[in-house]
Amino acid sequence: MGAWLEQYYVYWFWLGIPFFLCLFLLLEKYNPVKRIQSKQSLRFLTNSGLFVFSIVILFILLPTNPLGLAHEVYDEWGLLNLVDVPIFIEVLVSFLVLDLAMYVQHRLLHNIPWLWRAHKVHHSDVDFDCTTGFRFHPLEVLYTVSCQLLAVVIFGLSPLAILLFNFIHVPYAYFSHLNVKLGDKLERFLSFFIITPHLHRIHHSMDLVDSNANFSTFLTCWDAFFGTLRRSSQTGDFIQCGITELKDPKDIYLDTVLLLPFKSKK
Repeated sequence: MGAWLEQYYVYWFWLGIPFFLCLFLLLEKYNPVKRIQSKQSLRFLTNSGLFVFSIVILFILLPTNPLGLAHEVYDEWGLLNLVDVPIFIEVLVSFLVLDLAMYVQHRLLHNIPWLWRAHKVHHSDVDFDCTTGFRFHPLEVLYTVSCQLLAVVIFGLSPLAILLFNFIHVPYAYFSHLNVKLGDKLERFLSFFIITPHLHRIHHSMDLVDSNANFSTFLTCWDAFFGTLRRSSQTGDFIQCGITELKDPKDIYLDTVLLLPFKSKK
């Protein structure tokens, strides 16, 4: 199964991104939570430009990726190699460890000032839609992938688990930022298991109480366990996204946000 998934992963990544992006943009057009404030073309250029820059930086600076490293260290390194368990248990535990690692690294992005300098590029978007899933500064992407590499080495994560996680992450990065009303019943059901667009929109709020909640990437259980789960915003149904220092849409386009981590706070 792993070999089959790996064979088609590249196609899933490069074909899945435009497919899900077009699908979600279409859904957002007909049932948005909130209309976009900034200029659509400049905002799309900013978010997609950051994605391209990040891919290039990763290719240049990192000699491997989490999947490649997992193949190298599997059955040789890591805490999971100290126990002998069935493959499906190993894959499940590896998946949970990777998702927990993403939760931890996200909290660090908010709590360590020099990491927040890079992460605030993602939060600087005064709008919130599926293209926000592209909006990560290359320095943050480098940090995130490095955390995944570290988790692979420490735990000896299963390559199959990393493949499954990445297959889910491709559409989920855009779904969790979806600017679409899911409906109360569907929202309540999904949010019991996974981070929904509403839960993640709360995390993108300008209100610091809201933005210091809902750190999970996929599974809601980590926020529930560590007491950071927040189901309703302090500001009610109207959630103003962004960061206080950059309220004007003209200040959050590509030329500004690329240099944002290197600028002192206004």
